[in-house]
Amino acid sequence: MQDEIDLMVGDVNLFLSSDEENGNLKGNLYLSVYSLMNKLNNFSGEISIMVAEKSSRGIGIGWEAACLMMRFGMDTLNIKEFEAKIKQDNHGSISMFEKLTFQEVSRSEAFQEITFFASINDSGWRDFIVSQTKFICESFYENQK
Repeated sequence: MQDEIDLMVGDVNLFLSSDEENGNLKGNLYLSVYSLMNKLNNFSGEISIMVAEKSSRGIGIGWEAACLMMRFGMDTLNIKEFEAKIKQDNHGSISMFEKLTFQEVSRSEAFQEITFFASINDSGWRDFIVSQTKFICESFYENQK
């Protein structure tokens, strides 16, 4: 167990929201994502990445984690749009999301952060993310018993 903890360098999260008839679903922790994904067709996701271990920064871990999480979001959760909020002084993350062709949509001086946006409807964006994650081999736990 300690070896696994020692290997952890950060985390990646995807916060889901939807503007369906029932209103914005952010904060409804009691709702199961898998029960929702069959009812909703217009998810958006805010992606958050942290590579805490300094020696692990700048070597592609954040890129790989972001691409894998967005691919999962598109393929499994039917996410159509992605947003990333990045501190203005986090030049590495800003550069990475620009290379992922996210577009800057706003700046908050109060929070010192920039909001970036990407949509699977943008020309070639989904194909680009898929091209970065060709090695995915999905399997389900119930099939491994």
